[in-house]
Amino acid sequence: MLPRPASPNLPGKDPVHLGGARFRTEWARRRQRGDPAPAGRLVSVSAGAGAVDSELEGRRLNERLIASLIDSGTISQPAVAAAFRATPRHHFLPGLSLAEAYADEAVRTKTGDDGVALSSASQPAMVAIMLQQLQVEPGNSALEVGTGTGYNAALLAHLVGPTGYVVSLDVDEDLCARAQENLARAGVSGAEVRRQDGAQGWPERAPFDRIVVTASAADLSPQWLWQLHQGGRLVVPMALLEGGERPCPHLCATFVREADRLRGEFLQGCGFLPLRGELVPKSGLSGEGMEGEADESVLRTISSYVLDASPAVTEALVGCRIFWRRPNFSFCLRRATSRHPR
Repeated sequence: MLPRPASPNLPGKDPVHLGGARFRTEWARRRQRGDPAPAGRLVSVSAGAGAVDSELEGRRLNERLIASLIDSGTISQPAVAAAFRATPRHHFLPGLSLAEAYADEAVRTKTGDDGVALSSASQPAMVAIMLQQLQVEPGNSALEVGTGTGYNAALLAHLVGPTGYVVSLDVDEDLCARAQENLARAGVSGAEVRRQDGAQGWPERAPFDRIVVTASAADLSPQWLWQLHQGGRLVVPMALLEGGERPCPHLCATFVREADRLRGEFLQGCGFLPLRGELVPKSGLSGEGMEGEADESVLRTISSYVLDASPAVTEALVGCRIFWRRPNFSFCLRRATSRHPR
């Protein structure tokens, strides 16, 4: 059996802490039982006595974070660096110390009554990776599924500029209200926050040039396809497996709309809390419409979680075509292993 590789975008980090795998597993059990989504409560973190309430200090720490992301190669697009620079993260995490706000770590922002995480502020490195996958251009229209703190919506608003617009959706009324407060505090305009099940998209302003989903999805909603412009880009973390005791692996996939199909273009390991609201409806798209090529590193990551694969089996998987909508995905792997038994 191959050793389980570290998540490519989170080197050396425990995916339980960054992606909430333990919480994802618990949420999967609830969905299987048919339990309703808990209302939960927002997390209020008390700033420590040493916290410095200073815009100057916040900007200094933000510059340090940006520099580290550039040095590591995580940020390579000047537009994304400029968006980070123009959007201080501490405005969206009130109550945290500045040091905590600018750490390259995810922050839990809402929990259920039983302590299970329901929402979080994503790790800045992962935010940057997804924005670069999205390739936002000035004047674009962008849809975000999963508002959270509003930080990502603010980054998108900067990227699309005054001639574009951003619509951000969240199922929680309290999260929408808090995000609106955070956006106002940061002086951000051009980002419209709406309460809505993200699987339904936002038909009133569709179609969009860019759609980004900031929670893991078990499937692709057909609304995301139909509300995307031709040539538009969709970035979404896909849950490869659900349930069980093992952490649920995720791959952040980038798709480009071509006619009535989505062409897979890029894969990145990641960890996210699950999409909430109604379960994403099974799309009527064919498996071919959601296919993407996977490179060796991605297939090694998948096989270490899914197959207990030997090196021979893993090598046999390299070059296979990955179909994102189950059961096609599992069938692809079974077919490959049946041709190359251990």
